Amino acid sequence: MEDTMKKLVLSKWVLLYPDSLACIFDESKKKVVFLTKEYDEIHLVVEVVSEKLVFQPRWNVVITELDKFKYEIKTNS
Repeated sequence: MEDTMKKLVLSKWVLLYPDSLACIFDESKKKVVFLTKEYDEIHLVVEVVSEKLVFQPRWNVVITELDKFKYEIKTNS
């Protein structure tokens, strides 16, 4: 069964991510962390550096660019 997708707007970017992940956003550092609902495993860190997105994924994370400012995040687990 596919997860429902949630949406996070980060400046000019839209990040779609599965309902199975939790998301914590630190606005002052312009950094987002995606982790399991239990908060025990980090799957992805996304940060804004010099007006660009920097992705730091785990091995099982797939990031697909859907549009210039829209990305879909999925896990293979």
